[in-house]
Amino acid sequence: MNNHDNNYDNITVPENTEKLLMDSMDMAVRRKKQIKRRRTVSCLAAALAVVIAVPNLSPTAARAMESVPVLGNLFSILTVRDYQDESDRYNADVKIPYISASDEISQEEADKINAEIEATCTRLIDEYETNKKELAGEGYEDLVIKSEIASDSKDFFTLKLILYTGAGSGYQQDDYYTIDKKTGKQVLLGDILSGNYIDTINSEIIRQMKEQMKSDSSAVYFIGPDMDGFVSISSDQDFYFDKDGNLVICFDEYEVAPGSMGCVSFTIDRNMLDMNIRK
Repeated sequence: MNNHDNNYDNITVPENTEKLLMDSMDMAVRRKKQIKRRRTVSCLAAALAVVIAVPNLSPTAARAMESVPVLGNLFSILTVRDYQDESDRYNADVKIPYISASDEISQEEADKINAEIEATCTRLIDEYETNKKELAGEGYEDLVIKSEIASDSKDFFTLKLILYTGAGSGYQQDDYYTIDKKTGKQVLLGDILSGNYIDTINSEIIRQMKEQMKSDSSAVYFIGPDMDGFVSISSDQDFYFDKDGNLVICFDEYEVAPGSMGCVSFTIDRNMLDMNIRK
């Protein structure tokens, strides 16, 4: 993460260890889209039990929930789990968010997201602890998980989950969870837009990529299948709507650009998509 202080810049890593870590990261990046949304039923069920139990059983969590201001008309958010670890080579700063809704039906939908978030964070914590145990004395790793509100309009609420892992080089993945405030349900782009919206968005993203590279020599994007780059947005594309109602399409680090670009996003003017909005 660009604003994260790394403590490992001057540490020498054994050659074999660094190669294994870099190979693993490369594989993770290439398979990110397949892994990102895949969750087993049993894992989700277990995580759901955890996120429901914490606010119900923990007085501290219950008091925290009561003190958190309502975001929009339906949703509030609190930190339901705080995992901290600090040593010379291993550092973890994890704050797992919990979405709370003001009515029972919306809460059932929010808990599906809470379960997915819990499963993702638990997996990363387990991997961190395993690496720390198996590479003790040789390896090093940073793990940072936090969240922020990407959007909170009258129509949509979007939670941004920021996942950063660092071992040799860093990798950031941002997951966006958008809820339709009218229904209380999580939505994908296809639930909001119809028609040829995919072609419209793809063309605009490519146009912006080329324009940025033309005007800024430091901007680099991978475009087209020959570069294993951007061809089209996916069915579960990360997105949110900004304060002006424009659509923002988001990509993880390395997904459509080199790591030096970080996580990138492209704003699609709402006027370009007016005819595609489902009524």
